[in-house]
Amino acid sequence: MCIFIMIGTAFALGTEQDPSHMDMMKNPDGCAACHGGRGISGTPLLKEKVNTLCFNCHGERGGGRARTDVESVFQKRYVHPVLETGMRHRKNEVLPELNVSEPRHVSCLDCHSAHIVSEGQPFRGAKGYRPGDPRGGGSGIPPRRAESVFELCYLCHSDSANLPSGSSDIAADFSTSNPSFHPVEATGRNLSVPSLRAPLTETDMITCLSCHGNDEPWGSRGPHGSN
Repeated sequence: MCIFIMIGTAFALGTEQDPSHMDMMKNPDGCAACHGGRGISGTPLLKEKVNTLCFNCHGERGGGRARTDVESVFQKRYVHPVLETGMRHRKNEVLPELNVSEPRHVSCLDCHSAHIVSEGQPFRGAKGYRPGDPRGGGSGIPPRRAESVFELCYLCHSDSANLPSGSSDIAADFSTSNPSFHPVEATGRNLSVPSLRAPLTETDMITCLSCHGNDEPWGSRGPHGSN
């Protein structure tokens, strides 16, 4: 298992205004790469369902380039189950989930906003959540837009009513009101941590991606899956 050390907000969203999917050098088909004809039922004129459509460019059909091939990563032992549960995604769904009996799911669109995402800002435009926020989406309240990776992860891994048995609320685990905590939301309390390995120091912050990600460093980045 590889441990990825990313200090600060290496994957924070920023203000980049050059979405990759609108770059004709990278995507010469433009809108038609995803949308075409009458589309299939239940989609915004997409050629196929989202979680397989993405693999036309981000999988073997897209040339299988290691840095952009997430399809092969979803075949690993530990994955976000996009292939098994992605079809449950709803455009205006409310997250964190309020219904304890609602089946859990994850879709490409839960983490990536297809129209404005860019290579340098893979989560730009994605929804986010902090404990205490009003639930956005279907409630009519505009959702928070993620400014940090943890805000994106908290959508599913904090106080969702349908957390799996044995899972903890990671927002509570990382709360800065705890006696100690990993420095995800803020710098840590401890002034001396002898076990820290360079280049980390006691004043550095980390992201969820510092520990969770592809175990093959030459492959696609992000917490899609690992062995």
